Amino acid sequence: MSEAPSTERAPKRTDGRGNHLWKVWRERGAPKVEYPTLADRAARVFFPWSVFDYPGIGAGMTALLSRAHPGTIRKWRKGERRTPPWALVMIADAAEKRAAAFLHIAEQAKKEAAQSGP
Repeated sequence: MSEAPSTERAPKRTDGRGNHLWKVWRERGAPKVEYPTLADRAARVFFPWSVFDYPGIGAGMTALLSRAHPGTIRKWRKGERRTPPWALVMIADAAEKRAAAFLHIAEQAKKEAAQSGP
């Protein structure tokens, strides 16, 4: 005659953790890696979100440089390949357009703040 297995659970620890040794990941995803290339710095300025946010740096740079393959852009950012002049010209044009848009918004905000009074 064998005894029935106990249905009683092991007591929890005083700090509230169970008896399992599962690792808890506190941070989502891999750490951010920055490369010392112009293509990577431009990508981080244009698309300040992380890889896990939509649409991501790779997709954003692919949309900006529509002629290039995403894998090629990744190699430019890592410094494994030199960024070609046509891509640097496209990055410069996009940066100038974005800077002009920011300056225009800043001027409008200052004008509106002056009109609304103290």
